[in-house]
Amino acid sequence: AVWYAIDNEAVSKATRTTVASKAFGTPHFSDYVTAWDSKPNYINTYDAKLAKDYLAKSKYDGRTLKFNSRSDEPGKTMATVIQSFLTNVGIKADIVLMSPSDQGNIWAKADAWDLMLWQIGGGNQIGEYNRVMNNNELGNGMSMGFIKDDKLQQLFETALTAKTHDAEHMTALQDYVLQNAYLYAVAAPKINMVYTNKIAEVVLRENEFFLPGGSNYYLDTTQ
Repeated sequence: AVWYAIDNEAVSKATRTTVASKAFGTPHFSDYVTAWDSKPNYINTYDAKLAKDYLAKSKYDGRTLKFNSRSDEPGKTMATVIQSFLTNVGIKADIVLMSPSDQGNIWAKADAWDLMLWQIGGGNQIGEYNRVMNNNELGNGMSMGFIKDDKLQQLFETALTAKTHDAEHMTALQDYVLQNAYLYAVAAPKINMVYTNKIAEVVLRENEFFLPGGSNYYLDTTQ
């Protein structure tokens, strides 16, 4: 119900600094499979009527959910817009803004939050998945979303292994997450870079953040 209630395009447009997600992941990673974008799923499909139908079938009793969000400007904007979409289908949510470090302190506290808007990172797509899918990450036998699913763990570890880290196994993992409605992606950062033509090779951290000091430059032979 929550997932179908959110319009990612509207959320992203409100921030002006993000790109709407169409699947669970970040498109600029080399191991993100672009075919995911065109496959209908609850991330790329906004359907308020369907959200209300699912809500009616759920055990939701009208209580107010604890909606934890990043406290930076994009986080505050996204949380506010998402809250309005939830209200639209009959889900109450109070926003609690926190710094990333403070959010990290409550990841493993099941009574501290119901929904969490957080920016995960990683050097590639499977690395980004680690915290939210790997049952060994938090030390409590569960992933960040309190998911205890042996099949999810097996699919994650298979996709993580170098020999089977390919589109087929990444897609099997993606499909299983969507099939069970475990996780949701709202948007990815929109990265704009301006740099001199003296740079021979641009080096990026995590495939997205420009590292001037790590890049390779043309030798200036005029000096």
